[in-house]
Amino acid sequence: MPPLRMDVLTQHFNEAEFLWSQWERALCSPDFELSELGELEERLLAHVDGLVLGGPHVANELLLPALEADTVDPVASAAFVLLSANEAWALGEVLDVFDKGDDVQRAGVGRALGLCGQEEVEAALRQRLSAEEVALRVAAFRVLAFRGAVPVETQVAWLYRDEPAQVIAALEDTPPLRKDIVQSVLPQLLVDPRPGVRDAAILAGLGSGARAAWTACRKALEQGGKGRVACWLALALGGESQDLERLVALSGREDRARGGAVGLGVLGTGHGRGGVSGLDG
Repeated sequence: MPPLRMDVLTQHFNEAEFLWSQWERALCSPDFELSELGELEERLLAHVDGLVLGGPHVANELLLPALEADTVDPVASAAFVLLSANEAWALGEVLDVFDKGDDVQRAGVGRALGLCGQEEVEAALRQRLSAEEVALRVAAFRVLAFRGAVPVETQVAWLYRDEPAQVIAALEDTPPLRKDIVQSVLPQLLVDPRPGVRDAAILAGLGSGARAAWTACRKALEQGGKGRVACWLALALGGESQDLERLVALSGREDRARGGAVGLGVLGTGHGRGGVSGLDG
């Protein structure tokens, strides 16, 4: 085998990191069609393949140091290359950063774990659902949910957890709630005082067709709080005719202006202009 050209491999990695960031942005951009996204992905994977061929030497020189970056995209792209090698040692290195890294590193590695095709990943993540650190438990749950690999019984059990972050993850990252959960557990969560739980329960309930969630949504709109913009949007898009009158009435109040501008803007009415002007400066 000819000697490795680290200058060429470094260029591969730089291109892979750049294309990864472009690909992530393209996923949410209205300016990209699926065919263009596919071309971007092909270019990215070509660089990934080139780096995988470099083996452990490239991992030690380029990929493992990149896992310590302070932004998400370099961490995610490096972790994805390592996982693409489909080697136990590479999975171990990535999971070590997932376990011990800071929030940025864990987010980047989690993104790569969610996208990689290794079946061993899911077993490793399930082990971390009982980790001592709450943030690690939640991160593992969210990656498993992204992969569609959270058992129903696990989701249900997490709805009863004392830690609000676990309850929120179970509400936000899994499919619509079962009918028995909507009837038994959701009503309690819609009035839960723990930070973020009520807002997550409202959105999960709306997505599950729960009438009680609409009532809670209207109440949250009146009370304000961090979740009010989501409630504005939900009522603007799926509420009843009386909700438009409520949105218009509340849009002039200074503490509701931002939500009003967003909600009424979605409706396409002229009433949102006052809310927007109130936000200038």
